[in-house]
Amino acid sequence: MSWRRLRTLIRREVLATFRDPFTLAVLVSVPLAALLVFGFVLSVQVQHMKLGVHDAGGSAASRRLVAELMAQQTFDVRPYATRDALDQAFVAGDLGAALVIPPNFDRAFDPSGAGTQRPQVQAIYDGGEAVLAGNAEAFLRGLVTATGADLVATHRRVPPHGPPPRGGGAGVQVVYDSVGKTTFDRGLDCLARRGMMVLLGASSGPVPPFDLQVLNRKGALFVTRPSLGHYTATRAELVQRSTEVLGWVQAGKLDVRIGREFPLSAAAEAHRELEGRRTTGKVLLTV
Repeated sequence: MSWRRLRTLIRREVLATFRDPFTLAVLVSVPLAALLVFGFVLSVQVQHMKLGVHDAGGSAASRRLVAELMAQQTFDVRPYATRDALDQAFVAGDLGAALVIPPNFDRAFDPSGAGTQRPQVQAIYDGGEAVLAGNAEAFLRGLVTATGADLVATHRRVPPHGPPPRGGGAGVQVVYDSVGKTTFDRGLDCLARRGMMVLLGASSGPVPPFDLQVLNRKGALFVTRPSLGHYTATRAELVQRSTEVLGWVQAGKLDVRIGREFPLSAAAEAHRELEGRRTTGKVLLTV
């Protein structure tokens, strides 16, 4: 085909397109809509990624790091008391990333520790989300290295299904659930045979009605919804339970973390800090 003939065909098609408003609208709107949709769907910006945190040290420095993470919109921070609980939540697909703060984290702030190896904070990512993991790692690395510690990254491939089956009755004996609606079913899946689900709250909403036969199918499970009033109904019960709890604190068996202290005159600020999820442990008002 000669160039002159090709040019004539192109000119004819362009003129025909501009004479037809519908065709022109389709040619312009469809690519524009596709660009907007793909730009939204394929966004690599990290927002509200579910981040599990295990603070093995519980020091003031590590609690401050956790509070800084909670103050950002990048992560929805979920604290875990043990490394096993963190690993189970990660494998179950409840988390997009995990952070393990070592017991020696406060050494990064100790001037006398100059010259020693810096504490290492472990970050665990879902290997199936490589782009988001890279962006999240950049944010975490900047935050952690600013404290004087090192960030060690680990990538794991999360299985596409839920938690592993409880073969042979494996699982935990008790699940304490203060979230409610969004975690109740997964909590039942974590229980061993004849295990107990203890509902302590419903921050995500109340647990909807469910078939009691589910408890039978999952291993003759138990569910209870305790409240303090029913366990301290009499003076004798109050004295018994308070003596046990305070005895555990005195013996060091129960760790009561005091995260922040505010004067009574700053009670409003204390409530704002709580509502903004910028605190960990207990918040005290001093008089």
